[in-house]
Parts: sequence; structure tokens; C-alpha cells
Amino acid sequence: MPDAFQWSRTHVCSFDLGKFQLVHYTRNPNRYVPTPLVTPAHTIQVSESAMYLGLIMDHTLWWKEQVQQAVAKGTKAIMAVNRLTRPTFSLPHKFVRQLYRSVVIPKMEYGLCVWYSPVISNGTKQWRGSVGFLTQLGKVQNIVCRLITGTFKSTPVDALNYLAHIPPIELHLNQASFHAAFCLASLPSHHPLHPHVRHCTHMYPQAHRSILHEMFNAFLVIRSLETIDPTPLDTTWVAPFTIWIADNKDMAIEELAQYAGGVCLYSDGSGYEGGVDRATVLKNKDRVHDALRLHLGPMEEHTVFEAELVELIL
Repeated sequence: MPDAFQWSRTHVCSFDLGKFQLVHYTRNPNRYVPTPLVTPAHTIQVSESAMYLGLIMDHTLWWKEQVQQAVAKGTKAIMAVNRLTRPTFSLPHKFVRQLYRSVVIPKMEYGLCVWYSPVISNGTKQWRGSVGFLTQLGKVQNIVCRLITGTFKSTPVDALNYLAHIPPIELHLNQASFHAAFCLASLPSHHPLHPHVRHCTHMYPQAHRSILHEMFNAFLVIRSLETIDPTPLDTTWVAPFTIWIADNKDMAIEELAQYAGGVCLYSDGSGYEGGVDRATVLKNKDRVHDALRLHLGPMEEHTVFEAELVELIL
């Protein structure tokens, strides 16, 4: 604190001590001592939780208050949508579904990758992960499904999701968690989060697991993901080759005649008679040096664009 006040004086920036929040983070109840922070000008009392970047962080980091806030926001939004479905306004049910996906779900799953552990099964009937959070959020979705379908309260949840054309809540939350883990795993090596993500992808401790450990253990395919470097190329970069496309077929034939005496590589991929094929021919002067052909399969399973990519590999 003395260093902070010194920085405040040198930068002519005064702190509003009334907005300070003090939280002692520990999951051991025997070690939790709510000791306030006493400064010369103000005494900061201990809080059970604090909000940071829209997330409520309780002193045990179990995120129960955050989930309660998410459920409250989702329920409030659903009640507003419910008023639009009354006969006086007669909002079609398809728009209720759109409002749920575009308004209610983003409110509930804000910061999902921080407080939600993917719910998975180990081959038995017992589920592992944030099952309690899943149950609370599922109640909000059940209300939406009943608004869309108009069914009774005793209707099974699986039937509600099917009739409302809404995926089960566990599938949606796991998909959102997968997308977050996918983005983290594809970070380049120079990103500040890369070493922490790499550590979690290669280790699953027996105790004190973080949400990152749980995400990468639930989705093992992400461990072998290729990283992406978004750094743009230097403005002075020059390609080692040149690209020239003739305006018509005659100009292409004339241009080809100038290189006919050297090494030429011809390749093409296309669909023909219901199949997708590609071929590459290497010519040295007038003699065919080598040729590669590949039949990808029927056009119902493959595309011409896929053949063009295979052409580059061959």
C-alpha cells in the first residue's frame, strides 16, 4: 500500500478508497481470518466476494455467487420475453427461440470458461464436472422450452428440448467450453498465456485442478492442436515466386512455349463422371519425368476445392 500511495502522489492520481474491496481467498475454513486492512486515511473491511470484470469472485473461488447471478439474469430476461408471448402481443414462438439464443444465453454464460467445468461421463451413470451449476442453468432453459412449446410442467426435459429445437443445456455449455479451450490451445508461442496453457494441456494433477486442467482433460483432441501465429508479415516482404494469369487461352499457350524447354509442372483437380480426381505431371523439356494421380471418391463425399488442396500436397 505505501508504494501505491507513492505512485498516486507522483502521478497526481488520487485513489477512491471507498471503492476498494478486500477479499481473503482460501478454501480452508480454519485459515480464513477476515482481517481488515488499515491505512492512515481509511479502513478497508473484508468482503465475502468481489466483482472483477463482471465476474463475482467469492473468497473460496467456488463461483457459487457468479452462477446465482447468471441464473438471476437469465430468469429476468426470460420473464421479459414471457410478456412478449402474451395474446395481446402474440410474438411467434420462433422469435422466442431466437431471443433465447441471442439475448438470454449470452447473459448466462458470460465468463463461462472461468467458472464452468465441462460435464462429462466416465462410461458410467455418474457425471463429473459442474453438475450443480448445470442443473441451475437448466431450469432457465426449461422455462424457455415451455414458453415455446406450451406444454405442461410435467413434460420430460428431453421431450421439451426436442420439441423446442433447442440442444440440451449440457451440450451447449460443453460446446461453449470447447470453443474457449480451442482458442486458448491455438495461441502462438509468444503469447503471455501460452506457457500456462501448455502446462495445463500436458498435466492433470490429482489435486488442486484449475478450470484449464478440467477443460483440456475433457477435450483430449485439443492437445494436438496446431498453434496459430496472427503476426502480420513485414511490409518489406517479397514473395520468392511470381504469379501470372493469362487473360485467355491463346496467351497462356504462347507464354507456355517460352518455358517448354525447361522443367514444367502441370496439375489440376476436377470432378468428372460423378467422381473427384486430381493429377500432377512433371515434364523436363519434351519428356514426361513423373506423374501422380489420385481418385478421392464420389462427389457426394468430396468437393473440387478439396481436390485442389490435395493437388498442392502431391
